[in-house]
Amino acid sequence: MTVFESIKIEITEKDFSNLDSEERQKRIKDYLTGDAHYVFDLIKDPLLKIGLLKLSDNQHQLVITGHHIVCDG
Repeated sequence: MTVFESIKIEITEKDFSNLDSEERQKRIKDYLTGDAHYVFDLIKDPLLKIGLLKLSDNQHQLVITGHHIVCDG
């Protein structure tokens, strides 16, 4: 059974590279907290969110947040 032939999931990009270490850690924590509390619309949203956080020119953090429907075993 195929639910979707294809699906578009946008990647949210955040650039924290210009912040000092303390502020960068705060902003990362805020981003992760927001994702943890994100309410998916089960009718129209893809049940995955992807974020790419730029921490420096050579360091990035990929954040994948999924509704438990697609993540639970």
